[in-house]
Amino acid sequence: MLSRSRVLQSTTGKRRRRRRLKVRLLLGGSIITLLCGGFIFLLHSSSIRIEKVYPVGNNLLSDEDVREVAREALLGNYFYLIPKNNIFLYPRDRIEHGLLTQFKEIKNMEVSFKDFKSITITLSERIPRALWCAQKESSECYFVDESGFIFRKVDRYNENLVTYVVPLEGEPIGQTLLTAEQFMATDSFLQKLKEQEITIIAVTFKEGGVREGEMSVGGTIIWNADQDLTVALENLKTLIDSPQFKSKDSDGNLVVEYIDIQNNNKIFYKARGK
Repeated sequence: MLSRSRVLQSTTGKRRRRRRLKVRLLLGGSIITLLCGGFIFLLHSSSIRIEKVYPVGNNLLSDEDVREVAREALLGNYFYLIPKNNIFLYPRDRIEHGLLTQFKEIKNMEVSFKDFKSITITLSERIPRALWCAQKESSECYFVDESGFIFRKVDRYNENLVTYVVPLEGEPIGQTLLTAEQFMATDSFLQKLKEQEITIIAVTFKEGGVREGEMSVGGTIIWNADQDLTVALENLKTLIDSPQFKSKDSDGNLVVEYIDIQNNNKIFYKARGK
């Protein structure tokens, strides 16, 4: 049997160990609290808080448009403690999402560190390739990029852009006229017509895939979205170059009411006044 003194010594030792453990835990907790507090204090330092935003590469959008969205994303704190405009923890994804959502003019972008008090937003904007208008006479139209994506409202003006007249429902911005492949095929066709000195200024979409292209010198060219335009172009070139084709004025411009190339094997045309 253990003597009473040994039992007392064992009990006392356990109490001392518990007290030492409590002290260590308290010290550890205090150190962690101090470190966390110090870290949060450092994150609040004005020397590492974003104060300036530098947009780069924007032409359609103003600097202030870009800065306003970025400033909105940088407001507030994480968990009510850590400022969002801290250069080490700022919400890059939120800035990018906000800009891409609000401005369809932006095709690609990157938010990056400039210095401890500022960031750079590098933008790649969509390039206007055509115009979309609800009607030919519309004074308000929209820019369309090379993939057929509608991205910005504009007033009609004297610009070397083809106007597409296509029925659309709802808000045009964010919609596409055609699939990217279909739009690029149409755009390529118009460029090849231009090489034949036929400039199309407007394209109207009709039922059944019929397209009517208004020529700059007057009259229209009619084709179909489903046909082989390569063959149609070859036949059209043959017609234009042929001495039998009399529908030209003294300057060599076509003077026709329409040229119908929907049938790859035959081309139909009607001269004005006939």
